[in-house]
Amino acid sequence: MAFQNEKKAILAKPDKSNAGEIDKAIRPLVDVINAKMQYYTTSSCAGRILLLKQESKEGKRRETRHYFVSHEPITLEELRKALQNPPQEEILFHMEGMIIHVCCESLEAAERLLNLAKDAGFKRAGITSLCNKIMLEIIDTQRLDLPIARGGQVLVTDDYLTHLVGVANEKLGLTRERMRRFLNVVKGKDK
Repeated sequence: MAFQNEKKAILAKPDKSNAGEIDKAIRPLVDVINAKMQYYTTSSCAGRILLLKQESKEGKRRETRHYFVSHEPITLEELRKALQNPPQEEILFHMEGMIIHVCCESLEAAERLLNLAKDAGFKRAGITSLCNKIMLEIIDTQRLDLPIARGGQVLVTDDYLTHLVGVANEKLGLTRERMRRFLNVVKGKDK
């Protein structure tokens, strides 16, 4: 009963993400998982393409801030517009795949969901214990991370930006396909 009370309390809280809501593309998966008695999600992202601004701090870890974010495929024009007047800081082009964190009622429930994630093609997934909670973390391996601007100047050619947009959109499509497969296996439609 304690797990159900905790689940109810967590799911009633407002979304703390920068967007203030669950990504539209991952909402069906989150809803299916949260509808099951033995699980609730604590965070999620459907995958995204972004530009990150890295600020150097003397003797400290570099601080990173979002400069441009899209949870959908992007166009070359959108990227060019975002890079029209780049700041002096280093700008990283970044693409990351789907990520979801699920609190599980038991180790057995976590193992069941972990096996479904692996069946859907997620290679990076694992169970952890956090403050007496059993958490499942599922992360897609699709990723890009490279510098493209610094000192107010774009460092790469327009041809390379075109290539980068294509690769990032393809990787975002792959993470969405795995997410759809995961949704189907969680629903029990196919293995």
